[in-house]
Amino acid sequence: MSVELASPQVTVHFDESRRSFADPTAARPVRVSVWDRDASDPSIPTVVVSHGAGGSVGAMDWMIDPLVSDGFQVVAVDHHGASTTVGYEPEGFIFPWERARDLRFALDVVARDRQLGPVGAAGFSAGAYAAAATVGARLDRRIIGGIFTGRIPFAKIPEYPRVLEIVQEKYTRPQLLELAADSASDMVDPRVRSVFQVAPLGSIVDAASLATIRVPVESWWGGADRVTPLATDARPYLDRVPGIVGREIGPRVRHQDFFPIRSADADARARMGEAAVRFFRQTLTEGQVSGR
Repeated sequence: MSVELASPQVTVHFDESRRSFADPTAARPVRVSVWDRDASDPSIPTVVVSHGAGGSVGAMDWMIDPLVSDGFQVVAVDHHGASTTVGYEPEGFIFPWERARDLRFALDVVARDRQLGPVGAAGFSAGAYAAAATVGARLDRRIIGGIFTGRIPFAKIPEYPRVLEIVQEKYTRPQLLELAADSASDMVDPRVRSVFQVAPLGSIVDAASLATIRVPVESWWGGADRVTPLATDARPYLDRVPGIVGREIGPRVRHQDFFPIRSADADARARMGEAAVRFFRQTLTEGQVSGR
C-alpha cells in the first residue's frame, strides 16, 4: 500500500555568506521544502532535489512524489532567481554554480533539527549539474568567462532572452571574470553518496573534474532533447564519470516533456520517477526504506 503524501514543510532561510541577486545588501534567500518521514529515525535516506532553470520545486513532482511515496525524506530547493515560485533574476539563470551551494545549505538547515541518514542528490537540467557538483563536478571557468565576455556564443534562454546582456550591463568585466573563477570552485558535499540526473546540463562543465567523482551516478537523456542533447550535455558525463550508468529515456522524449505543460509526455515523467526510486533504493542502504 502506498504512503499518503503529506504537504511539505516550507521555510525560507537566509545564507549570510552570499548576497541576494535583487538586493546586494541582503543575504541570499533559500526556500526549502522538506517532506520529513520520521525526524527521530536517522536511518531514513534523504534525497536533495534541484529543479531546472525557470522551474520550481512544484514542477519536480514527477520525481519528488514517487520518492516520498516510497519512504524517502526529500529536501528540495526553489533556487533564488530561477524559480517560478520565488521569481526570476538574470543571475539565477546564468550563475548555475550557486545551486550546488543551495543544496549544501538546505542539507545544513535540515541537519540542525535531526541527524541525517544516507544522502543522495537528484536534479533536472541545470539541477542535474548541481547534483553532480555536490560530488565533484565543476564548471569550466574558461567557458564561463568566455560566455560572460562575449568570446563564446551563448544560446538565448526562452524564459529570459536578454539575460546575458543584462548581466554584462550590471557587472564590470573584472567582476565577471572573478565570477567565472568562482564558478569553478569545489562544491563537494561529503554527505552525498549517489547522484541521479535527468537531462543534465554538461556543455559548460570541466570534463576533467568528472573523472574525480567516486560515487554511483545514473544519467538519463531524451533522444529528442534540443536543450541539453546527448552530444553536448549528457556525453561529458558518460565519457568521464567512472562507472556511470547512462540510458536514453526514449527517442522522442524532449526537454519540455518534464515541464508542467499540457503537451508533456506523462509516461516519460512517470518512468523517471520510478527510475529515481530504484536508483536510490539501490545506492542508499537498500532495504532500509519502506513505503509499504
